[in-house]
Amino acid sequence: MKRNQILTVLVIAAFAVLAVTPILGIRPVDVVRDTLSFTSSNERSPVRMNEPSDAIEEEEERESEPERTRSSEPYRFPGLADDDPEVAKAAVYALSNSLEDDEVSVLFPIVNESKHSDVRKAALYAIGNHETREVHDFLMKVALTHQDEDLAKAAVYALGNSLDEEDGDAFMEIIANAESNDVRKAALYAAGNLSGAASIEVLTRVLNSDADADLRKAAVYALGNTDTDTAVQTLAKTARSDSDSSVRKAAVHALGNIDSEEARDILVELIDSGR
Repeated sequence: MKRNQILTVLVIAAFAVLAVTPILGIRPVDVVRDTLSFTSSNERSPVRMNEPSDAIEEEEERESEPERTRSSEPYRFPGLADDDPEVAKAAVYALSNSLEDDEVSVLFPIVNESKHSDVRKAALYAIGNHETREVHDFLMKVALTHQDEDLAKAAVYALGNSLDEEDGDAFMEIIANAESNDVRKAALYAAGNLSGAASIEVLTRVLNSDADADLRKAAVYALGNTDTDTAVQTLAKTARSDSDSSVRKAAVHALGNIDSEEARDILVELIDSGR
């Protein structure tokens, strides 16, 4: 009897719950489903509550991730695959003019990535318009190691634009270490264009060395471009005493390009000695 009374009370209570839940905006089926879902999910994978320090560290990692991506990925130029190299060259020079010295490295990838040789050279010349240690090191590396000889020579000329007239050591390094004789000649011509005392010293050292005749001739012509009294004296010595006749003749031609009375007197003397 007591058992039947208990069952009756439970049934009445259940109906009461079912009657009240719609009023509260709760669907009994949802309560049951959510309860079952909560129970099963807890059985499968217990929830780990993060400590406040964990949350801060994770947030810091998420915030720092984009910055690491930006700093580690080199800047890419999608226009390098374009078939209009003249436009690309113009864009390279225009971009170079808008860059600060510490931003010029964005041009470095063009030297290796452009499919057009003229665009790669334009990038080198544009880089050479900036005078920083980073530029110096990059151009020196291209001059000494690049497999494309024309690009290596362009790097030498660009380096000449970025140096002071007293920076002759860079050219001596190229002359001593470049694999190509044409790259060494480019270093001599670039030194001659600077016309500083250090550059003239570089050219004079080559003329007084056991370098091959082609390299000595290049030094002669570069020295003639400096149009200095020191150059006249060195060229006169070379014209009189170099062991190779082609180098002696080159020195005579170089003297003829120097507009000075001393150079003309030396030429007259050479004529008299050859009669």
